[in-house]
Amino acid sequence: MIKGCEKRIVFLKDTGSIYFEEAYFIVKPSYSASDYSIIEEATRIADGLTEDKKKRGRGHFFRLLLPFFCGALIGAGIVLMGCFLF
Repeated sequence: MIKGCEKRIVFLKDTGSIYFEEAYFIVKPSYSASDYSIIEEATRIADGLTEDKKKRGRGHFFRLLLPFFCGALIGAGIVLMGCFLF
């Protein structure tokens, strides 16, 4: 049996999400802030979790391909410089 254990829990009911009815957040014991700021942060996180994937869609895909295209351009530039030097 555990004695002397205290947990601060933020409970959000009726989140307005089509996925979640309720959300529970366990606050770190070392974290000391006002109740309002904790509730505000929990609400922001819950809103971020329910964000529609279509909003991120294309931007997320192109962000993943950006390093590939940069590497391809750098490689092509090196090859062209090698052709002109030799």
